[in-house]
Amino acid sequence: MSILKKRKLAIKNLYISIAFISLAMVTYALPFVAIISAVIGLIYLMSHLYLSFKYWKCPACGEQFPVVYSRMDERKECWYCLAPLE
Repeated sequence: MSILKKRKLAIKNLYISIAFISLAMVTYALPFVAIISAVIGLIYLMSHLYLSFKYWKCPACGEQFPVVYSRMDERKECWYCLAPLE
């Protein structure tokens, strides 16, 4: 799996975690559903953070890429050493 595909997976995990955490806030009257939704949301949030910190850096020089995803959307090479990412 390429680094850009891992980043897209991390972004999907972030959106899923936002959805589950929002569901937990909306269903606060149903404690069981709220707790389950919050736990699932936190798991997805942790997986997003793990993927972002572990794989969102250049494989050649090791520099971290910008957190803002839209700035890296069109890039196919590292910002620092210009090594290809694919």
